[in-house]
Amino acid sequence: MKIITIIIAVLVLAIGGFWLYGSLQPVAYSKTASKDLNMTPLETWFKLHDYEAMGSWHPDIDSVVWANDKYGLNAEYIYYFVSGDSLRIRTTDYEPFTYFATTITDTTLPFSGNWTYELEEIPGGTRLTVTENSEIHGAFIRAIYNLVQSDTSTAEKFLTYFSQL
Repeated sequence: MKIITIIIAVLVLAIGGFWLYGSLQPVAYSKTASKDLNMTPLETWFKLHDYEAMGSWHPDIDSVVWANDKYGLNAEYIYYFVSGDSLRIRTTDYEPFTYFATTITDTTLPFSGNWTYELEEIPGGTRLTVTENSEIHGAFIRAIYNLVQSDTSTAEKFLTYFSQL
């Protein structure tokens, strides 16, 4: 009986410590990454908006489908990931050929956020800057995220894959 009590106490302390660690982590975070591309701003813009092709160049994405009949502001689409998960996104800000923002619309997830995409013409191409603004709502999820996240943000990974087009 004493062993069982010790095991339960250790588990309670471990779970409590894990929760405490997560609750001390920031809810919101922002990461920005930029990459100079050897394509014109117009070419970059149209490749960014070719969502159906994303599954062919992004290794985490199986497919992307349009969820409504809009293009530009308020366009909605669903990312289907190789893992089997999906994510519904809406374009929430839109300046043709220079800037747009997308926002996660599913409020049942343990995270939320938006991505902004800025295109700047530079000699010989385009500088694409992606900013990921996210919130992780649960203490346990924040703890896991902070323990397993890599130094490479998802914005940096996106730019690496996109630049290979």
